[in-house]
Amino acid sequence: MGGRDCIAMNDAPSWLIIPAKSPAQAKSRLSTILGSSERCELAKTMLADVLSAAGNASRKARIAVVTKNRAMAEIARAHAAIVIDEENECGTNSAVESALRRTLSEDSASFMIVPTDLPHIEPGHIDLLWSMLDRSQMVLVPASRDGGTNILGCAPGTSVPVRYGPSSFTCHVQEANRSGIKPRIYPHARLGIDIDDPDDLKFFFDMNTPTRTQNLLRSIYPGRQKADDVQVASATRSLPTSGRVRGAIGSGIPQPERRKLPRLR
Repeated sequence: MGGRDCIAMNDAPSWLIIPAKSPAQAKSRLSTILGSSERCELAKTMLADVLSAAGNASRKARIAVVTKNRAMAEIARAHAAIVIDEENECGTNSAVESALRRTLSEDSASFMIVPTDLPHIEPGHIDLLWSMLDRSQMVLVPASRDGGTNILGCAPGTSVPVRYGPSSFTCHVQEANRSGIKPRIYPHARLGIDIDDPDDLKFFFDMNTPTRTQNLLRSIYPGRQKADDVQVASATRSLPTSGRVRGAIGSGIPQPERRKLPRLR
């Protein structure tokens, strides 16, 4: 991950940052339905989908992938993204902090953190979030089911400590409040679903998206083009709502409906 990836890294007003784990370490919670090689391929394919969406957005930002893995770096470069060599693969917080140190040496840049497990994100979603940052100091897209943070964005001159992990949405709102910031909360039915566990994968499969990830899953589960009669209940543990989180601008977080979804085995 050589020096050419670090050239002219401070001349863009906006940065879209994608933390990317090594494929062998990604998506361990899917091990009950996917083998190790399938999980590796899924991780790489999801990164490619997120990079495609970012590259096709109308709002042109510098795109940076922070990773320690050579395969993920090659995918990033194939999509004209800058690669930031993660100093130590110690989790999302470490990766994001490493990327921010390399990209935000000045306060004139805005940034957005987008994970690889949102392969269904579209260019229009990214454009909308940038437009929100034009009018807000901070934007948060909460996870629908587990209290996490799916997308975090900050306007120029605004930054809060990253707190990815359990209940990270509440943690990010609290960190913003400590800094005198009222974040804009953007609950979104699709962007609230990140692919972490088998239920998430089933929800994604049922979206029927025109993505590489959808095609990969179809190749793994041939014939599963439509939902069958398996019911998956929505998990509500640690789900943030406007009534539970103070100091945030936005409505409550919608929960995924109880739906009939494909059985993935």
